[in-house]
Amino acid sequence: MSNKFENKKVEVRGTEYLIQKIPTREAIRLRQQWQEGGIVDDEKMIDLCLEHFVISPKKKMEDFDSIAELQDLVQECINFVYLGK
Repeated sequence: MSNKFENKKVEVRGTEYLIQKIPTREAIRLRQQWQEGGIVDDEKMIDLCLEHFVISPKKKMEDFDSIAELQDLVQECINFVYLGK
């Protein structure tokens, strides 16, 4: 088992991002923070994805003018970290 975080470059609506996988246990704990009783808290999920999975450029939710771009980036992160895509 490696302690290195795996990185991936993704392009979302013309902007290139570097995202990372985190250790499995940490990823599961993070997901539990935004999901309670099977219900996802979107705001918390987005904040945590931007904080823990997006390496660069570092952004906060308020930095996005487009909800679609923000959702696409978060989906890229979730696919990479949790679905291995």
